[in-house]
Amino acid sequence: MNNLNEYLTAIQTLLKNSDFWQKVAIAIISSFSVALFNYLSSNKQRQYQAMELSSTTNTSTILDFKKDIGQKNISILYGENYELADLYLMSCNIQNTGRKVVKN
Repeated sequence: MNNLNEYLTAIQTLLKNSDFWQKVAIAIISSFSVALFNYLSSNKQRQYQAMELSSTTNTSTILDFKKDIGQKNISILYGENYELADLYLMSCNIQNTGRKVVKN
């Protein structure tokens, strides 16, 4: 029974001690503030995850061989006698480098 009385006396002392409750209130308010800040910052971070595409383009001319052989009368024709002035080979590689999935 003595232990129970001591326990009740300790609880009454804590309830009367306003300094203790101020510290408890500060701890609770601080924890809620930190939780709110983390939620808002993670939400803002999700908004700034941009869709980002990177591309590399390679271009090379096909008709460079005319310079090597020394003949200027070589030409490439298509259709009905349409002559190409120059012919290029182009390749393009596109990659998703952002954090969001790019949808159609």
